[in-house]
Amino acid sequence: AMNALHLPAKLPWIKEAEVERGRLLTDNNPIHGRLSIERWNEDYTPEAYSKRALKMKNEGFTAMKFDLDVPTPYVDIRRIMSGDLSLKDIDYMASIVRAVREAVGDEVEIMVDLHWRYNLNTAIRICKALDPYRLRWIEDPIPAIMSVSNFDELKLLTSQCSTPIETGENLYTVVQFKDLLNTGVRVWAPDIVKAGGITEGRRIAELASMYDIEFSPHNISSPIGTLAHAHLASIANTFGFVEFHGHDVPFWNEIVKPKRRIIENGIIKLTDDPGLGVDLDDQIMKKYWEDYDL
Repeated sequence: AMNALHLPAKLPWIKEAEVERGRLLTDNNPIHGRLSIERWNEDYTPEAYSKRALKMKNEGFTAMKFDLDVPTPYVDIRRIMSGDLSLKDIDYMASIVRAVREAVGDEVEIMVDLHWRYNLNTAIRICKALDPYRLRWIEDPIPAIMSVSNFDELKLLTSQCSTPIETGENLYTVVQFKDLLNTGVRVWAPDIVKAGGITEGRRIAELASMYDIEFSPHNISSPIGTLAHAHLASIANTFGFVEFHGHDVPFWNEIVKPKRRIIENGIIKLTDDPGLGVDLDDQIMKKYWEDYDL
């Protein structure tokens, strides 16, 4: 868990979650980006990734995305701070992807997230190293739209990478996505909780459809935001997948009413109930946030 500055957030439920541990050297390190000071541990072995991937496949998920901007046994802080990697680092990252592909087979789509971390040449090297594993996409390998848009850099990247590049979680309007058209980015991932809600999301989805670009929204939300994304995705002509980021949050399904599992066997089933189909359960919310009030 992290706050808006990408610094670690100490939340009580983290102890109950199956998450990576011991990655950052200090509590003041950013979790993502070139200022992260990290160390490698057993959470980042190909075996750990393949075991987790097989577990997700057995739960019914037909696509899975995972962070690949993680420490390797060869991590060198001098390289990290310039967005660079050694060939050993890149080969190790490729070995993680290979292990996942071998674990889940070809019927499961695989994607990786690089969190805007690498310089252009390093990102291209990573793309080429991952080509054999036929990824659905590679997300945000360069800092082009981490905060301030730099669409020209994306064009340089996509011209050299055969695997589709995905981006969009930090774009906010259909106008920005219009400007993305000439970059060669082939998967759009707006986060409609940030990008104007369902109405603006529909405009973005319709624009993507006009150019046959995959629409796979970014989503790190509660069940409320997740169902909003799912309803929007249901009318998107080029829909791929809705991201789900709450698998190991122990109360994720608990905070809504009526009580039901939002995701079953990797699928979100929409209902004819009013609105999004669920409401927040105020009593449960107060259990986890004492000062909760709407």
